[in-house]
Amino acid sequence: MFQLPGDGKEKKPSYNSPFDTPIKPAAALRNQGRRFSLPSAGSAAHEGSRHADILSRDYELEQTNLTNLVEYLRQEVKEQEKQKVNVRQFIAAVRKYTDMQQLDASVLREFVEKIYISEVYTPDENEPRIKVREIEIVYNFIGAFDFEDAREQSQAAQKENRRSLNYADSLT
Repeated sequence: MFQLPGDGKEKKPSYNSPFDTPIKPAAALRNQGRRFSLPSAGSAAHEGSRHADILSRDYELEQTNLTNLVEYLRQEVKEQEKQKVNVRQFIAAVRKYTDMQQLDASVLREFVEKIYISEVYTPDENEPRIKVREIEIVYNFIGAFDFEDAREQSQAAQKENRRSLNYADSLT
């Protein structure tokens, strides 16, 4: 406790921030059972060595991750190139048969790799007369093709073209 000069009464100090706390002398801290020691030159070197080991380990881990990423991206590029070649082959086959009059076995062999046919099921239990069987065609060169998705994308692109043409017409 401390006294203000002149009034003779003891008052407790009020501390509003951590910077306002009084600094205790080292002897008072020793009485509380705390010990303080300065790091020796050897321990500072050991701490620096540990820090260097951690940084080295982090660097090696990052290098390994980057090497794996590069290999993965190379594989992706190869796959994309392969798909690009496959699409070109598919387009060439389509051009070959643009004026085809009849679908025969040779045309099917050139275009179709596999055909999957599902079991018959009833989509709506209230309508047992309605039966559905799904068919998935896996084409050579391009794999399975989702015609429904392609049709939706085509319709969206056509709408966008119409909007841009209407906008261009409104400007003139």
